[in-house]
Amino acid sequence: MSIPLLVECAAEVRRLSIAGSTLSIGDFRLKRLIEPLAKAGEKVAVFGKVSKKIEDVVNGGEKDSSKNLLALGTLINAILYTQGKSDVQGEMTELKTVDTNFSVQPTPLRKLKPVMEALSGPGSGRFKIIKEAHEAGFFMDIRILKPAIKAIDDSYGEIGDYMERDVLPQYGKMIIPQLRMELNLKGGKGHARRLSLIYRIAGDDAWDLVCEAIENGAKPLKMKAIECLETPGKNADAALSMLVELSKSKNRDIRAAALEALAKRTDADEAEDILFDVLESKDYDLAIYPISKNQNPKVLKRLILLAQNSFSDLLKKKSVHGSINNYFMSVLSCFDNKNDPQIEAFLISCYNEIDTLKKIKAEGKAYYSGNDIGEKIAELLLSIESPAACVALIENHEQMTAAFLSYAFRAALKSKDAAFVYENFAPYLRGKAKKAPKTKIKTIIAVIEDYIAFQKSYQSYLADYHHSRILSPMIMDPRWLSDACDAGAIATVCRLITPHDKKGIDFLLARYKKTDNNDLCNILMGLIQAEHRGASELLILSIKKSIVKNQYYLRNRLMPMVQFLPLSSIPKLEKFAQSLSDKNSDELFTYIDMVKSQPR
Repeated sequence: MSIPLLVECAAEVRRLSIAGSTLSIGDFRLKRLIEPLAKAGEKVAVFGKVSKKIEDVVNGGEKDSSKNLLALGTLINAILYTQGKSDVQGEMTELKTVDTNFSVQPTPLRKLKPVMEALSGPGSGRFKIIKEAHEAGFFMDIRILKPAIKAIDDSYGEIGDYMERDVLPQYGKMIIPQLRMELNLKGGKGHARRLSLIYRIAGDDAWDLVCEAIENGAKPLKMKAIECLETPGKNADAALSMLVELSKSKNRDIRAAALEALAKRTDADEAEDILFDVLESKDYDLAIYPISKNQNPKVLKRLILLAQNSFSDLLKKKSVHGSINNYFMSVLSCFDNKNDPQIEAFLISCYNEIDTLKKIKAEGKAYYSGNDIGEKIAELLLSIESPAACVALIENHEQMTAAFLSYAFRAALKSKDAAFVYENFAPYLRGKAKKAPKTKIKTIIAVIEDYIAFQKSYQSYLADYHHSRILSPMIMDPRWLSDACDAGAIATVCRLITPHDKKGIDFLLARYKKTDNNDLCNILMGLIQAEHRGASELLILSIKKSIVKNQYYLRNRLMPMVQFLPLSSIPKLEKFAQSLSDKNSDELFTYIDMVKSQPR
């Protein structure tokens, strides 16, 4: 017990030597050591001398404080030196090292600190900070290595996955010892990421770890280990045997993961047989996704044969696995992500039976009706985008329901010229086609709004503020605009309107007076796209109203539109900006500067 007291005393002496010896007088830390060291001095006299020296320090005067403190420190160091050891027992071995690829010049700490905080602390917006730091190369600074590895356990899954997938692999083998030391085979998602990362970097050298995880690991690690078996390296045969065994597991998740891994083993006929055995069993749903991802020609040939037999059973209403409706829909789902002439021919032959399919109802255990199956076939044909597939979808569109009309219209937009599309499908918008109820009018409008984008210069704004997809512009017959106005399709008119189109501008101005906030932004963007002279005044008025009414979300969508106004609107904008609060004014002037930067 006495040696630790001396160590504590030595530390306090060092502190007082730095702070100033006068502070040692009456020091409470030294005072509390006097009594225990005095008792120890009854057995070992030297400890009693230390106790006496401490008394001299704490009870002495300022004049002798430095002398007394030096004497105490000298005595303690002498005792500790004679009682301690300076050598280490054992054999000398070479220290293991790893090559690093860190930058010689570290990142400035002011830039690195927010990244470290994002890696270790809670809060929103952290993922963006981490991603930008990675793209800027900040993770090549050695100071960030430890928090970077720790972030693999982040509670926000997207950060943990990003660190495993994109950031940590760049460190290479140097991080494997740390990852192995921290790995817990009974752990959760963070440890599963560690296992995946170790195997990704070390490859065959980590094979034993993968096998151990499959044998004794918790479920998250076992699932990750199965993913590792997709790329087995030198252990292809052993990996295949494991996957075959795992595909028989009683746990559905384990079986599904094993089947997905087997689907990627295009070199093994045994894998193909297992996939189709499952597809033809009561658990056929487990095989759908793996087979849809498999591109083996042998698998495709067997799949088409199975699909043909199943379609024949469907038309005959022959029960398979409880419900032929459900089973055939699952078989069709296996064609996702596949594009092949054999598939196209089969799907077209099925679509030619659409009238028969429509009569099949969802009865008993069936989740899907013939209409549902027909729509799935149409969806697959549309994804193929071949001339023959599009023709099959477009034919007899006048007799189709609104759901199938949608696929026909999309196929026409992708494969036919603008005049053909207008002449065949605009009558639905005008309500003049045979059997053209409101549902078909809505279908045509919905497809146009889904496929037709605003002009390219506005697309980045729309993606940021309206969450719109950036679409490839399609050439539309100009006659569509007039029909869209007559149909009252506001969003459609806004997309199709061209500069100085009088009917379109009049339509939007009339709607502006009656609109609610949902259509307001579309109407203003449409008027700007039409180069209407009064667009700037209307936008200024709308921004002013949103500020007065504290409609911050609307204000945030309207303010960026200023950047698309013409140069002639600058005086009005500047005058309006001067009437706003500092915050709103500063933001508006930012967009005004963007207007000024337009080429003259």
